[in-house]
Amino acid sequence: MEVDLTKETEYNIEIASKEMGLSKEEIIVRALKLYLANLKQYFDLKEEMLIWEDAGFEDVSKWNEDNLKDE
Repeated sequence: MEVDLTKETEYNIEIASKEMGLSKEEIIVRALKLYLANLKQYFDLKEEMLIWEDAGFEDVSKWNEDNLKDE
């Protein structure tokens, strides 16, 4: 796969590579792994929020009673 990067992005990768002592390829791979992990967490949270939106008031009240007793 080939990706075109902006000059600014290439510069930032170069700086990170020098500062961290890693190859540019390693910087890119790590950045992609971090981004994809965060993206998955974002979609998981979004799905959970939709579930809560769909939950009825009774369901939310029951959950609060069961889980917030000590607060």
